[in-house]
Amino acid sequence: MEGWQFAAELSQLRVVGRVDLPTLSSTYASMNQAVNSTAGGEAAAFQAPGGGTAASHAVWSALRDDLQNILGRTANNLLDAGVVMEHIVEAYTATDKGARTSLESAWANGQTPDLQEAEEKFSYSAPPPVVLKDIDA
Repeated sequence: MEGWQFAAELSQLRVVGRVDLPTLSSTYASMNQAVNSTAGGEAAAFQAPGGGTAASHAVWSALRDDLQNILGRTANNLLDAGVVMEHIVEAYTATDKGARTSLESAWANGQTPDLQEAEEKFSYSAPPPVVLKDIDA
């Protein structure tokens, strides 16, 4: 395989690591935040006639916490996977001069031209913070 072909594949890995996975992580982190925001109003939703709380409240609360944790952990794992992709690209460019030269040329301005808008939107800002519930406590 010639250097430029390998660089093209490295460029795709870089796009996955810098743009695609952080974008997915941001989406999951936003969903995690949205699920977290439902906790405040749930007591009223499970108010039993005549006072008290419906028995299904505990089941719903546990289910919501599980979903929130799944979304949050997925967001964190997607970010970690993006970092791994970046390390893969760095490892190959450190050992293959032709691939490094081609890749550096393609990304000379910090992004490939067709990804500039996506990079500006997602690469330079952190996703929302993830909120995890301690379900073991």
